[in-house]
Order: sequence, then C-alpha cells, then structure tokens
Amino acid sequence: MPDMLPPEEVTNCSATSDQGNDQAPDIIADIAAFLDRFLRLAAVPLSVVFSLTSLAMCGALLLNGLGIIHADFGPFWHDFQSFFSAGVAALKGNGGKIYDFYWHSEHIKQVIGPQGVEFGWHYPPQFLLFLGPLALLPVPVAFMLWCLLPMAVFVLLVYRLIPDWRTALIATGCPIIIINTNYAQNGVLSTVFIGLAMLPFIENKKPSALSTSLLAFKPHMGLVFPVAFAAGRLWSTIWLTAFWLTVQIGITALAFGPQIWMDFWGSLTQSKTILLTEIGAGAHHYVSVFGSVRLLDGPPALAYLAQLVSAGLTLYVLWKVWRTDTSRPLKAALLVASIALTAPYLIHYDMVVAVLACVLLIRQHPCALWVRRDRLLMAGLWLCTAFNYRLQEGYHIPAGLICNLLLYYLVHRIIRFEQTANKGSVVSHSAASGQGSAH
Repeated sequence: MPDMLPPEEVTNCSATSDQGNDQAPDIIADIAAFLDRFLRLAAVPLSVVFSLTSLAMCGALLLNGLGIIHADFGPFWHDFQSFFSAGVAALKGNGGKIYDFYWHSEHIKQVIGPQGVEFGWHYPPQFLLFLGPLALLPVPVAFMLWCLLPMAVFVLLVYRLIPDWRTALIATGCPIIIINTNYAQNGVLSTVFIGLAMLPFIENKKPSALSTSLLAFKPHMGLVFPVAFAAGRLWSTIWLTAFWLTVQIGITALAFGPQIWMDFWGSLTQSKTILLTEIGAGAHHYVSVFGSVRLLDGPPALAYLAQLVSAGLTLYVLWKVWRTDTSRPLKAALLVASIALTAPYLIHYDMVVAVLACVLLIRQHPCALWVRRDRLLMAGLWLCTAFNYRLQEGYHIPAGLICNLLLYYLVHRIIRFEQTANKGSVVSHSAASGQGSAH
C-alpha cells in the first residue's frame, strides 16, 4: 500500500531508503525505483477502480439474484443464500436442523428457489444472532445490507486508525475486498470485529471484550486473543470476554432452544472431516499452513503436524512480544498477522485481516514503510491478493500462505526496527545523563 504518508514523512526517510538501495546492482535499483514511483502514483487510481468494481460486483450479484440479468457469477446470491436460509430456519425454530447437510441444502432451495445450491453449515449458533434479523428482511435488501454495512464500518475503522482519505480508499480498494464481495462472504465482518476489539487497546485503553466475543462465530480465528491478553496481563478483558460469551450462549439457547447447542457439538466431528481431513471445498481455497500442506498433496497427518508447529511457534512469539514494551499498534498488528499462522481453517477471503495488519503498521511507523523494499513488499502483498486463488487453483502454488508469511516477516522487521530505536534512545539518554552528572 504505497503513498500513504504526507510529503514531510518521505523527506525524513529518504536517507534510510537510499542506504538500502546503494548496495543493489544498478539495474535492480533502477527497476525498483521505477516500480516504486509507478505504484505510488497508481495506488489511489487503482484503489478507486477496485472499490468501484467491488460495488459493481455487489450490484451485479443483486441483479443476477433477482433474475434481471443472467450472468455466470456462480450461485444466485452466492454464499449468502446459505446465511439467509440459516437465519430463516432459526426464526422458524429449526435452528438445530441446519447442521444436517441434506436438510439445510433442501431448505436453501425452499427459501431461495430451485436455483439454490447445496451448502453445509459449520458455524456456531452465535452466528444466527446476526442472521436472524437479516432473515426478517426481503432477500435483496438483506443481501445489500450484508455486503455494504460491514464494508462501511471497515472504512470508518480504517479512517479512525489513520485519519487520511487515501489510506481508507487504498485499504477498501484492496482486491481481497472484491473477492469477499463476490462470494458474499463474511471476511470483512470478522475483520471489523477484530479491529473494533483492538481499537481501544491502540488508544491506550483495554481491548473491547464485547467485540472480541463477537468473533466467536469464527472460533478458529480466536486462538491468539487469550494468549496475547494473558501475556499483557489483561485479566479483566479475559473475564469480560468469557462473560459476554456466556451471555451469547444464553441468548441463543433462549431464542433458538438449548437443543441447538447439542446439535452443534454433535456436528463437530463431521465438520472436522469435511473442512480439514477431506477438505470438501478444495485445498486451493485455503491460505493456512494446514491447507497449504494439503494443496501440495501432503497427507492429513503431516498437515496437522505442520499446523501444530506453526501455531505453537507463532503463539510463543506473540507471548514474548506482548510481554515487552513494544508499542500497542505493533502488538495489535502482530496479533492480527498471527491469525493466519494459527488458524487451520482459513479461506482466501479471510485475508482481509492482512489489510488491517498493514493499516496498524502504518499507523505506528509510517517512516519505516518508506524504505523502498518495504513499500514494494507492501504493494506486492496488496496486489497479490487478487491472484492468490488462481495461483493455488491452477498451479498448486501456496500463494496465500506465502503472502501471510511475508506479512508476518514485515511486522517483525518493523517491531525490531522500533526495539532497536528504543534501545538507542535509552543508551543516548543514559550517556547524556552521565555527562551531565560529570559536569
């Protein structure tokens, strides 16, 4: 995401950028300089195009679902038809039945029409608290609200973190947003909850326990939170999150019947088999360590082992960093970047969280991002979200995981940059104090 700093920041960082480029061969340096200038000039226009494409895709899916146009966008309303049908079932007292694959698929056709397709349901019952109100609306209205409301909150969240319209535009124009819209999926929604959970923490308060608990509809993305909060000794946040989770469980039991939780727990073994062991959706959809091993034809046992090692190492590093005096935005960026390396089930549209991690980096250390290699890496990550799926499907290249690893490296590089700068400040301050005492 280039060109996110005011001109004075660029001036302050020019020396650092030049030092890194003098060591490269002239031809490589010239190419890098050309790409750097091009991307800085093209960032905003590209973002405008991608943002308009995302809105146009939303409108096209709406018209396609209404039958006004007939285009090959995949299923009518795409994945939203599963969400909407689940909400309808919950309101009619059939919430527990959605965990039956055949019943849910047949119910989709009853709600959406004969063009409805087969979907399984693997979400915890809390998700129905969002889908139930949507099911009270006509399908077209609910669809537009589902697509546009999380996107609007995401834009406001980014602007709150960095009050600059270019940043909000570039973040919203990331190609992964288009992919999320095309599937009518919840990648933006889950990212919004993560961002809202971290926003008070970044502003020198405690993380939002309520927002953290709302991410429970994707529990596999929440492994990082208790580790980070425990490392930061944020015990009240942990207890409040547990309280809000209990409240959600109670509300869903009262609203949809306690049996829905029994049906959910009973479906976990089947969900594990479909989503992980057999990967029913296809490994090319996954951007996790587990999915990448399966994409490369690794056996499930090896994929589980690789995921376990990745999660263990990532959580250990997260614990160590959150125990230090690293700045809060960088702690939050590391937490967000760690999600992709700890969650075994992560689909390409879930990479919206990478955009949030980049925004957090820029908020804290914009100067570091003007080192040329960082700018190009950030821009490359931004652009590659458009091609990850095709590279994985067509060439079996784990492009999503590679992007996640590069983002994780970038976060760590900037954390080390900050820690080195802080140590230098302490040493300089101590030396100055010593000289003052001598005088």
